[in-house]
Amino acid sequence: MNVKDALKKMTLFEKTQLCSGLNSWQTKSFQRIGIKSIFLSDGPHGLRKMKDPDDSGIEGSEPATCFPTPSALASSWNDELIHSVGVSIAKEAVHYGVDVLLGPGVNIKRTPLCGRNFEYYSEDPYLSSEMAINFIRGVQEMGVGTSLKHFACNNQEYHRMSMSAQIDEKTLFETYLYAFRRIIKKASPWTVMCSYNRINGIYSSENVFLLKEILRESWNYNGTIISDWGAVWDRVKSIEATLDLEMPGPSPVNDKKIIEEIESGELKKETLDFSVENILNLIEKTKNFKPNEKVDFEKNHELAVKAAVESIVLLKNENGILPLNRAEIGSIGIIGSFAEKPRIQGLGSSRVNPTHLRAPVDCIKEYLNDETKVYYSKGYADEDIVDENLIDEALEIAGKTDFVLIFAGLPEYIESEGYDRNDLELPRSHSYLIEKVCEANSNSIVVLNNGSAITGKEWIDSTPGLIEGWLAGQGFGEAITKILFGDENPSGKLSETFPVKLEDTPAFLNYPGENDEVFYGEGNFVGYKYYDKKKIKPLFPFGYGMSYSKFRYENCNLDKTVLRKGEKISVEITVKNESEIAGKEIIQVYLKPVNSKYNLPEKSLGAYSKLFIEADESKRALIEIDYDSFEHYDTAMKKWVIYPGEYEILIGSSSRDIKFIERITVFSDIDKKDLINKFSILKEWLEIPDYREVLDEFFDRFIGIDNVEDYLNGLENEFRRMVLEMPLKTVFSMLIKDVPAEEMIDKLLIEVKSNGKT
Repeated sequence: MNVKDALKKMTLFEKTQLCSGLNSWQTKSFQRIGIKSIFLSDGPHGLRKMKDPDDSGIEGSEPATCFPTPSALASSWNDELIHSVGVSIAKEAVHYGVDVLLGPGVNIKRTPLCGRNFEYYSEDPYLSSEMAINFIRGVQEMGVGTSLKHFACNNQEYHRMSMSAQIDEKTLFETYLYAFRRIIKKASPWTVMCSYNRINGIYSSENVFLLKEILRESWNYNGTIISDWGAVWDRVKSIEATLDLEMPGPSPVNDKKIIEEIESGELKKETLDFSVENILNLIEKTKNFKPNEKVDFEKNHELAVKAAVESIVLLKNENGILPLNRAEIGSIGIIGSFAEKPRIQGLGSSRVNPTHLRAPVDCIKEYLNDETKVYYSKGYADEDIVDENLIDEALEIAGKTDFVLIFAGLPEYIESEGYDRNDLELPRSHSYLIEKVCEANSNSIVVLNNGSAITGKEWIDSTPGLIEGWLAGQGFGEAITKILFGDENPSGKLSETFPVKLEDTPAFLNYPGENDEVFYGEGNFVGYKYYDKKKIKPLFPFGYGMSYSKFRYENCNLDKTVLRKGEKISVEITVKNESEIAGKEIIQVYLKPVNSKYNLPEKSLGAYSKLFIEADESKRALIEIDYDSFEHYDTAMKKWVIYPGEYEILIGSSSRDIKFIERITVFSDIDKKDLINKFSILKEWLEIPDYREVLDEFFDRFIGIDNVEDYLNGLENEFRRMVLEMPLKTVFSMLIKDVPAEEMIDKLLIEVKSNGKT
C-alpha cells in the first residue's frame, strides 16, 4: 500500500471511518483501496488476545505466557532480561495475529495507593524509561508495534476518567513526562496512548499542549496517537489535538461530527488527513506481519521463571535463615492461601490467561525429600475476616514444624485497575496470621504477593525472613522454590520505596484530591527524592535488596573530573564477591548537585549496572553517564538545560547505601541572556561578569555613579542586602525619575543579548 495514494483515493466518509475502531480491538479495512484491518491487544506483561474481537471484557483471552508484572520486572534492573521478555511477548503476538501491543505503561508511582501500580515500572523516571526502552525495542524488533501509555499523569485510579491533575510546568516535564520524552527519542514506539484524566483542566485526549505542542512539535513524534478505551470526550477537539485513532469502535456519532465540522468549515480537511495518514502509516508498518507462526511456549515459560527469579527481592535474612537446606529440614509448614492459589498478576485489562501455572505449595512439596513432613493450612479466608479456626490450625502447624513459610499479600479486592487502595497495610486476616505464627515459630519466613509498596512494621519486625515476591507471573511457584532453597540467589532490588507509614508518603497531603482536582503539591519530590529531602527513614529504601552473597565495593575511578556538552563520564568500580555463593549485584549511580541555588532533589538516579560475580571473584564494572543526565527543565527559559557547577557522583548498592562519592564540574551551554529576565534581582545580574560591565555603564550614564559597587558601598549593610534582593526594575525606579524603569530594563536586556556563553 502506498500511503499517499491510498489517502488520495479515500472518500471523506472512509477517512472518518478509519479514525475509529471496527470493534473492541480492530481497525477498519477498506479492500477497494488495499487498507487492511490491524489487531490491537493488551500486553504490558503478556498477551491478552481476546478470542472474540467484539469482547471488551477481562476473561476469554487466548492462552499466553504470563510474565511478571512491570512493578516486578523493574525490580530486576536487568535491561537484557526486559528486552528478552519483549521479544517473547511479540512472538506470541505474531502467533495470534496481533499487530500492536498495548503497553508498556510508564506512569510514575506518585503514591503507593494507586491500584494500578503493578502495571507501572517505578517511582523513578530514569529507571522507568530504561525498562520501557528495552521492552519496546524487543517487541518492535519482531515487527509488532507498541503503545506507550498512559500519556500523561495517570497516577491514580480514583476518579481516573474525570480527575484533573493540577500540576506545575517544571514538575510535569521533569517527573511525569521525562520517561515519555526519553522513550520517544530512544525507542520510537509505533503508537502513544493518551490517558483518561485531565491535565490542568483539559482532557488528555483533546489536550493541544500535551499532544500537539509537546509530543508532536517539541519531541518530533510522527507515530500514531490512540485513545485509551473510552477516553475521547470531544472527538473534534481530539482530532484538532492530533489524536488519530479512537478506540474502541465503531463510533458513528463521532464520525458524523467530524464530517459535519469539515463540511461547515470549522474543521480543516488537512487536520483530518493528518490523522488518517498516521493510521495508514501504522497499518503499513505491519505489512511484513506473519500471523500463525509457531511459538515455543515451553521456552517462554522458562523465561517467565527466570524473570520471576530476577525480580524477587530479599528484604530480610536475619541469622542467615535463608536459603533453607532441604537435607536438614525434618518438617515444614506452608501457610497461606496464596501458596495454593498464588496471586501472579493484577486484575484488569492486563490480565493474562497463563499457559502454565504451578502453585508454590506443589513446587515446594516436589522439591523436598520424601522423608520431610509437609503441612499446609489455608491460614486466612478469601475475604478480610480473621477466621479463628484457620488461625488455630495454622498455629498447630507452626508449633510442630522446624520452619514455616507464610504466603501473604494483597488480594484482588484491595489492589486492581479501576480503584485505589485505602491504606498500605496487608488485610488484617493476613497480618494477624503473620503475627501469631511468628510468635509460635521463630523460624518463620514471609513471602509477599503484592503489586506495590506495603507497610506493617509490627509484623515485619517479628519475622527473620522476608521476601518480596511481587506479582511475578506464571513462573512464580518454581522461582520462589528455587530462591527459598538456594538453587537461585536473589538479585532483585526495589524499584520503589517502602514507607514506614502512609503519612510519610510524598502525596499524602494532596491525594486523592477533591472536586475532581488533585494537586501535585510535592512537585518533583516523588519517591526516594522526597524521603531524602525530608530526611525521612523509609521501611525499605529505593534500590534496596539483599543477596545470599556478600559484596564489597572497591577502587572507584572516574575518567574525567570536568564534563562538557557532548561528552560522557565513565565510572569504573570493582565489586568483590566475598562469599562462597555466586550472585548478581546491582550497582547504582546517583547524581547530586552541590550548593545549587535551584530547588533540586538531593540525588537522582543516573545509571546502573547488574553484574554476575562468581564466588570469591572480583569484577570491574564500567558505567557511562550521559551529559544529558544532568539536565533539568527551566520554566523561565522553557527548555531543558544543564545548570553549571559542581556535582557529586554517588556510587552505591541502594539509594541509602552509598559506597563512594566523587566530585566533578559540569559546564553548561546556556546562553547568558537566558539566565536573566526583567524579573531578575540585582544579585543575579551581578553574578555574571559580562553583565556587570554593562550594568556599570548604565549606572554611570543614567545615575552618575561609576559602578554598581560604589552605589552598594554607600548603603548601610541591612539596606544593601535588601537592595541586592530587589528586581533591577525596582532599583531603577528608585534611582531614576526621568526615564521609565520598564524602558531601562528593556534597553539593558537588548544590550546583553549578544553576550557569550557561561
